[in-house]
Amino acid sequence: MNDLISHANKKPCYFISPHLDDVVLSCSGLIMKLTDKTNITVVNIFTQAHSGPYTLSAKKYLKSSGHKNDANNLYLSRLQEDESALNSLNVKKINLDFTDALFRKKIKQSIWGKITPELEHIYPTYRWNILGNISKSDPTLQEIKDHLKKIIPKDSLIFVPLNIAGHVDHLIVREACESLFDNIVYYSEFPYSYRNKKCIEKENYRKCEVLINYNQKNKLVSCYKSQVSGLFSSGIMPKHNELYFENLVQLNQQISINIYSKLSSEIEFEWREMWKKSPYANYVNAPEWLLSLIENFDIKDYKIITVRKKGKLTALAVVVKTQKIGLKVYTMLPEDFSLGIPFLVNPDDKVSFKMLSEQLLEVGNIFFENIPEQFIQDLNSNLRKQNIIEQAFNFLLPLIKDKSNQVVIPNRKKLMHKIQNIEKEFTLKSFTGDKPNILNVVLKIDNESQKKTRGYNTFSNKKIIKFYQSLAKHFNNNFLINILYYKNRAIAYEIGFIIGTTYFGNQLAFSDKYKQYEPGKVLLFKLIENLVSMGVEILDFGSGDSSVKRSLTKDFIILYQIIITKNIIIEKYFIVIYSLKNYFYNLLFQSNLLYSTYRTFARIFTYEH
Repeated sequence: MNDLISHANKKPCYFISPHLDDVVLSCSGLIMKLTDKTNITVVNIFTQAHSGPYTLSAKKYLKSSGHKNDANNLYLSRLQEDESALNSLNVKKINLDFTDALFRKKIKQSIWGKITPELEHIYPTYRWNILGNISKSDPTLQEIKDHLKKIIPKDSLIFVPLNIAGHVDHLIVREACESLFDNIVYYSEFPYSYRNKKCIEKENYRKCEVLINYNQKNKLVSCYKSQVSGLFSSGIMPKHNELYFENLVQLNQQISINIYSKLSSEIEFEWREMWKKSPYANYVNAPEWLLSLIENFDIKDYKIITVRKKGKLTALAVVVKTQKIGLKVYTMLPEDFSLGIPFLVNPDDKVSFKMLSEQLLEVGNIFFENIPEQFIQDLNSNLRKQNIIEQAFNFLLPLIKDKSNQVVIPNRKKLMHKIQNIEKEFTLKSFTGDKPNILNVVLKIDNESQKKTRGYNTFSNKKIIKFYQSLAKHFNNNFLINILYYKNRAIAYEIGFIIGTTYFGNQLAFSDKYKQYEPGKVLLFKLIENLVSMGVEILDFGSGDSSVKRSLTKDFIILYQIIITKNIIIEKYFIVIYSLKNYFYNLLFQSNLLYSTYRTFARIFTYEH
């Protein structure tokens, strides 16, 4: 949908309405999103009737509209209804005052037409004539073309009915516009698009679905009191989205970049659809991560950068403004908990990747942590070579079964020797995000962990607790909480994300009271067995090194810190400061007291201010 808005941005937009309610019924949701971005004009084509005599089809229509014997009075009411709706939309209106097909008469009249009105009308019946082709005796097509040519500038974007119901007036309008204009967007007429459950497509055009504000649109549609009962059998407008079709030939020539300072429902929808299909998806580049950040941190300045190619979202990055070592930078928060490629983009799409990379330079100083080495290489191929700092290892374990269909876990017997006689006493239960109360169990274990005594337990801060509650809510089935029980006593937890066929491990801790059993190892092995049964193919252990990880796999990648900036001095400043910081961090880690004190102060200043 954002592609359509970008397409229309700052171009004069003309919405061509065959009848007095068509544009409001079919397009008012989009118009409400465009009114502050461009000038909009609604052109009503067929706005007139006559005083009679009427055909049987016309009489039936007049009766259903509550104007049994006076079509002129009906159309006067319809003009007033339309004016009320369009005034609410704050758009310009032009009425061309052509006669509706139901009342359109032949140029030559005969005396028999007074007796049988069908004989003097161009379209005498609704079913057999109006729902059909343009009559050879109907001169309105050329007349409408002459009018539209005079009032619509060539650089305008024209919104034209698709004519899915086959109404001759809609067909005339469509053919008139197609013969005059190149820059056309088709709209699918509501409520016919709602009634037609078949998939509506148009060759060489891209379908665009616009999410509407139901209450606002319903208020506009209710202005058409003479039409509502005939349009909706229940008298109530059904919930729906608006459908549009953009010319792919034109879109193929367009690559657009947009920067948003707010996550709208439309961007969220488009982003999630791309994320679901992307092989490069992880938990950090998901919209659920940003939603959780917004709910729990005082984020005053963030940017969503999008690249659209051929009318389709092909790249997206989110950066949040914060302060680091005395400088304002854009990054991804919270830094201690995010890992992986922060952008949603296919590196093989060189054009989109390059445009996204170049746009990052325009945003400001960008600083990221825990970035995989492959992404660094892809980034360097699009920007000048970046200065980076090696940060950590990221181990990866392929999950496989042997010929007997048993899960292959290297060194399992050796690593589980401390519980080999009591392994049956240990059970692992996994819970998805729709069971948020299980986090209370996690908090209890976390409070008993060795990490707690050293000052770096995950949930030492209330904001982080609430953040993970939000992650569970938003990620839902992609969010996994694994609890290890010993004799029905919860002694260890692990939290991670299932994205596609990869499991991203995120947090792990165990109660120090049971450390003699090495519950972290036990949980990990049982988790591997569970993940294989779920169809997971890769276990991403996350950042950090350990003897357990090395005993399970030799596969790893290197994670880096990176600064993206135009300012060489700032770049060198970051490299020096963070190189020193990482050095002293490693020294502090060797002392329990110093490290605990450091982590306590770091968490206070990071999440409380």
